[in-house]
Formats: sequence, C-alpha cells, structure tokens
Amino acid sequence: MYALTAVLLTRGLGGYFMNSGAAAEFQRLNTFVYSPLCLALAALSGTVAVAASRRWP
Repeated sequence: MYALTAVLLTRGLGGYFMNSGAAAEFQRLNTFVYSPLCLALAALSGTVAVAASRRWP
C-alpha cells in the first residue's frame, strides 16, 4: 500500500511538470482531472495503509 501511495503521489505531483510539449487537450485534462485524481487516490491509499498498519498485531 505504501508503494502504491508513493507511485500515485509521484504521478500526481509530477503531472503538473509533464505538460510541456504535450497536446493542448492532454495538458488541460492532466491539469484539471488526472493529476488531482492521482493526488486524491494517494491520500486515500495512504490513509488505508496507515490504518492497516496500526491494526496489525
């Protein structure tokens, strides 16, 4: 879960820097949909990872 969180966080933050040289449609979708979605999924998976590790005996 921590690896998934790290990958999603990296994609979410790095997505804002990937816009140079891309098509205009991808830039718009990346800025307003893909990167925020990855950041939200990273936050949720991070929450699950922390909660699961605290329940482990």
